[in-house]
Amino acid sequence: MEIKNINSQIINWDNADTIEAKGETGVNKSKEHISGEIRIRLSEYSANYKSAEWCGKGHIIHCIEGEMTIRLKSGNNIKLIEGDSLVLAENDPHIALTGNIPAKIFIVD
Repeated sequence: MEIKNINSQIINWDNADTIEAKGETGVNKSKEHISGEIRIRLSEYSANYKSAEWCGKGHIIHCIEGEMTIRLKSGNNIKLIEGDSLVLAENDPHIALTGNIPAKIFIVD
């Protein structure tokens, strides 16, 4: 990831629009900021969320609150709890899951 062609700036999440996406189960409510080719999201995943489809993008993920499992198409599961971060490679298909505990996640891609 190259961080170039962007302006240094503060992101005011309170002024960002909320985008709601339904998963196979549950819902994801995200606030998004795009700067150049970089997308930054603050996302809240409901309890019992499961992504509706596989994602092949690379991400940097940080779990702010709650718990989330990233299931790789290879069959491996990576559990994130509050304070954990994950660097997920491009073309490593994955889905996101939450159990009984919702999650607040910070994502850069």
